[in-house]
Amino acid sequence: IKGEYDQAIASYMKSIELKEARGDLKGLCIGYHNIGAIKNDMRDYEGAIEEFKKSDRIAHQLEYKTLTIYNALKEGESYQMLGKHEEALSRFEDALQLSKETEFKKGEIAANLGIGTNRQFLGQYKRAYTFLKTALTQSEAIRNKSYETSALVSIAEWYNETEGKGLQEKSIGFKEIESILLRAKTLSEEMDFGEKRLAVYESLHRLYEKWGKHEQHAMVLSEFMTYKDSLFSETRTQAITDWETKYATAEKEKEIIQLQADKKISELQARSWQIALGLTTLFLCLLGYFLYKYQQRKTAQKQLEEAEKFRSKLSSDLHDDVGTMLSSLAMQSEVMGLTAEAEQVEKFEKLSKMSREAMTRMRDTVWAIDARKDKTDDLLDRMKDYVYDRLEGHQLSVEFRSSEVDKDRKLQPDMRQNIYLIFKEAVHNAAKYSNGDKLYIEFRLNENELYLEIRDNGTVDPQKMKTSGLGTTNMNMRAERIEKELIISRDNGYAVILRKPDTL
Repeated sequence: IKGEYDQAIASYMKSIELKEARGDLKGLCIGYHNIGAIKNDMRDYEGAIEEFKKSDRIAHQLEYKTLTIYNALKEGESYQMLGKHEEALSRFEDALQLSKETEFKKGEIAANLGIGTNRQFLGQYKRAYTFLKTALTQSEAIRNKSYETSALVSIAEWYNETEGKGLQEKSIGFKEIESILLRAKTLSEEMDFGEKRLAVYESLHRLYEKWGKHEQHAMVLSEFMTYKDSLFSETRTQAITDWETKYATAEKEKEIIQLQADKKISELQARSWQIALGLTTLFLCLLGYFLYKYQQRKTAQKQLEEAEKFRSKLSSDLHDDVGTMLSSLAMQSEVMGLTAEAEQVEKFEKLSKMSREAMTRMRDTVWAIDARKDKTDDLLDRMKDYVYDRLEGHQLSVEFRSSEVDKDRKLQPDMRQNIYLIFKEAVHNAAKYSNGDKLYIEFRLNENELYLEIRDNGTVDPQKMKTSGLGTTNMNMRAERIEKELIISRDNGYAVILRKPDTL
């Protein structure tokens, strides 16, 4: 994770020596795969392929199918980077076949993307499209935004190169291709995944350049450079901000000195004109007062902008740094659980579960402090994402109504976070305790009203659901924080209502 690849490989080699001495074949094939992944990051693709092959031989011997799929996918990726598209295609096809046999959906999506991309490199455009389209459909089905973004970019690149010829009578035009890429751009921004966003920008750049859309081309290049700079130039931005603050202070001091000089000259030259001097002094004082107020407003606006920049940077840093570490911890726990003694497996599974729960809570916190997500529309999107994810495969169907909502209205971070967490707990309780088959959600938010209702059509067993639980206590506490009234009913199904205290 820290990029110290040589030290990482040296440590893995020591572990391999110990595993060979103990005859730990499962540990050996995992170790060789990890060394291959590191060499792939180092762009030593030939070396990476050798390690994946070592891992694969042992995985086949053990019938370790999950690792066999990952070896095939990573080996195909390495061949693709070397320009050996026939070899890459063969390995991706192996991964696809085994993924279907084991019903490993993510393996199927990655394999379909790899097959489609390499068939396109080989000029097999019609067959390439079939696999890319399948990858998109599968990623949409499991709501995986990362794979969905990759599939959309690959399909757009395919259209940009072929204009859809061979699939239908009418060729695909600029507008259709641009629409696909703008959808991918939205997904990558929602994830705030740097690598995916840069890939979308590059694809838009090639599209606008090919079709001669100079205005759009200039705009996307500007966005690309702005985003790229934001990833690497925080220090420079802070230095510029400090300089602007010093400049504004110096200008203010200059104005004050000039006003004082004018006043002294007026006193020396026009002592007899007391009325005129009084009027002049009054005018200067008013002018100074308005200038001061103007400067106050300007400073407050700048402080607000700086606070929003800090919140956005903090959320990005948490997502990139802490999120990466938690994800790595969860992954390493799972991998270590594969090779652990029987009595230790449960501990590693518990550690992996705790890591993923921490990742979920951290994502909620990152979203809450991100200044780019302050609009009511962002809150609605987050609520819809959670309810559909939580109830996936559940007996409850959802009716989500959001009328009389000012979607562009900005909300304070604590207001937005507390509304979302109350909503999240209510949906969780309905899914857990109700035996109904439908969940009604109504949300209204404007200048005069806040109303949120979550209600199902089932019944609640009072023996199973305690009224004094921590979840209910937390909802009441969050409602008090934002000075709203919370009503929880279990008489006719499970219902939670959040509203202004004076709402009838």
